[in-house]
Amino acid sequence: MQDRRHVPRNRALKAGKILLNDRRSVIDCVVRNYSEAGACLQVASVVGVPPIFDLQIDGESIPHACEAVWHAQNRIGIVFHSRPEQAAGESESPAAMMRDRHDSHHDQGEHAAGHDLVREELLSLRAALDNFEQGITLLDGDLTVQFMNRAARKMWKVSDEMVERKPNYGELVNTAGNTNVSGVPAEKLDRYIAERISAARNGNPTPADLQLADGRTMRLQCAVLPSGGRMMTYSDVTDLVRSAAELQVIATTDSLTGLHNRRRFLELAEAEWHRFQRYQRPLSLLLFDVDNFKFINDTFGHDTGDRAIMHLAAVARDDKRPSDELARIGGDEFVLLLPETDVQQAGTVAERLREKAAQSALGVGADRMKITVSIGVAGATLSMSGVRALLKAADEALYQAKFLGRNRVSVALPASVHPAELAAE
Repeated sequence: MQDRRHVPRNRALKAGKILLNDRRSVIDCVVRNYSEAGACLQVASVVGVPPIFDLQIDGESIPHACEAVWHAQNRIGIVFHSRPEQAAGESESPAAMMRDRHDSHHDQGEHAAGHDLVREELLSLRAALDNFEQGITLLDGDLTVQFMNRAARKMWKVSDEMVERKPNYGELVNTAGNTNVSGVPAEKLDRYIAERISAARNGNPTPADLQLADGRTMRLQCAVLPSGGRMMTYSDVTDLVRSAAELQVIATTDSLTGLHNRRRFLELAEAEWHRFQRYQRPLSLLLFDVDNFKFINDTFGHDTGDRAIMHLAAVARDDKRPSDELARIGGDEFVLLLPETDVQQAGTVAERLREKAAQSALGVGADRMKITVSIGVAGATLSMSGVRALLKAADEALYQAKFLGRNRVSVALPASVHPAELAAE
């Protein structure tokens, strides 16, 4: 072998491609210390690189026949072999011709058997992937589709012929949009397609949940492959997402009445409170409960008590606006938050609710029972510290309504007005 220490070298880095399997497979590399005798190749991994291969260097029309002479981490030392003269019309690669010379003593039957074995293994792998429940799409470094298993083809609603044509990932996503697979509204489709292509190009590994038109939720994950390609996996997480949504409902809903529970009400009330502080728009609150509820429970039983709570919830729900927030916050106690409503208007709403509750009846026939409610009303002021202060003011007004005989509405006085001032009037 020629001593390369005395051969002029080109220190400039060049891009190259290692050509394998009769040029059907490609590994990207960086060519270092390039000379007439050989070079040093930098690759992502030396695994899978055979001892003899072709090297195509950018800017050169003819590939080099190469032989690896040393390996070190992610680098391979190679020497170039001259190409023998070819007969007219022959198109065999330099590395292939070199292998012919190098391996001419090998039995040709064994060589053919090896090809058949590799082909069988690839077909077996493809069949195995086709039986995965997960959708799997393999892309090369240019985001060209190399393989889609059966689940992925079914999800995207693409034909085998289209996959065999090896479309670009962008074309695949566009096809899904045009066939309404994604269920994305037309006005948002362009943005959706751009986001999906960008995520694949950037190799973003963050899982993304895709809503399909058939109601399923598919969780997409992207993995960057050593060759620079992408593996896109699609898992059906519909049940998982539905369970999470159901748990969210359970965590925020009162099971007896179907109204918001205390936790959810406080979350919504905090948002309204911030709006009140920022824009200084009126905000009021009603706090109410069933009169003599303990007597109802003790006399007629807890089932009747539960029916009384559900009855009052139904009356209040029918009377509220879509923007109002109604919740059961404990026992027989309810709260109604009224955005864009001053305390005087809230008093009118409370009186209407009290009358409707008094005029309605629980049960029928001999079991018919009338229930009444007492209501405390408070309006938000800038001097209050927050939602809990508003609740406290309404609670004090509710206590006053109970003290004055029940079945009535009591309005909390603003902090700047003292009861003695009203008495003096």
